[in-house]
Amino acid sequence: SAINSEIHIEAYVTEGTAETLEPLIEKADIVIDATDNFETRMLINDLAQKTKTPWVYGACVSSQGMFMTVIPGETPCLSCLFEQIPVGGATCDTAGIIPPAVHIVSAYQQAEALKLLTGQIEAIQRGFVTFDVWNNSHMKINVNHVRREDCPSCGANAVYPYLQDWNTPKAAVLCGRDTVQVRSESLKRIPKQELIKRLKTIGKVEANAFLLHIFYEDFRIVIFNDGRALVHGTNDVKEANSVLARVIGL
Repeated sequence: SAINSEIHIEAYVTEGTAETLEPLIEKADIVIDATDNFETRMLINDLAQKTKTPWVYGACVSSQGMFMTVIPGETPCLSCLFEQIPVGGATCDTAGIIPPAVHIVSAYQQAEALKLLTGQIEAIQRGFVTFDVWNNSHMKINVNHVRREDCPSCGANAVYPYLQDWNTPKAAVLCGRDTVQVRSESLKRIPKQELIKRLKTIGKVEANAFLLHIFYEDFRIVIFNDGRALVHGTNDVKEANSVLARVIGL
C-alpha cells in the first residue's frame, strides 16, 4: 500500500487445499505461483484448468530458476510436462538459494501477468524457460508438442486427479505426543535410497528395513516405507507439512 495507495489486499491465512483454493481461483483473473512444492503446484494446475484461469508457474533453487505461463485450452498444462509429481532433486534447505534467482523468476512472472491482464496474449512466453545465473545459462524449451489430449488435467476427458482426496496428503495430530503424522503418495513414490541420499545432506540418517530417522532443526522426523512421516516436536499440521516440504520437497 506504500507503493500504491489504491491497492486492496485480501489475505487468507489458511491451508492451501482444493476446498480453500477453488473459490478464490474461480474469481481470480490470473494466478501467480509462489509456492514451494510440486504437490501444491499440481493442485493449482488442476484448479486453473477446471476454472479456466490462466496461471504462471515459477520455481527456483540454488542458482537455478524456471517459469511457464499456462493458459487453459491453449497451452500445455503442468501435468502435460510432468506426468506425475517430480520426486527427488534439491530443495532450498538442501541446496540453498541465492536472491538473484528469486528476483529473476518473480520478474518474469510479473511480466507474464501484465501481458495477460492487459490482453496482450500474443506477447506471452510460449515455452518452458530455465536458467542458471551461476553457470550463465539460459534455455527455452518449445512445449507446444507436449500438450496431450489424454492429459488427466487438461485433456478432453479431464478428471483433475490432484483434486481427488487420494492425492491429498493426510495429516493428523497424535494425541499427547507433540507429533504430527503426515501421509503422502508423493513420499511413498520416492525411492528409499534416493531419500537417504538427500537426507544425508542435512544430517545423520538412521535407517532400517522399516523406516528412516533424522533430526532437523528442533524436529525429529521418522519416515516409514508406506508413505507416512512422523514429525516430532510440533502439534501444528501446517508446521509439520512445512518441515517436510523444506526437507524432502513434498
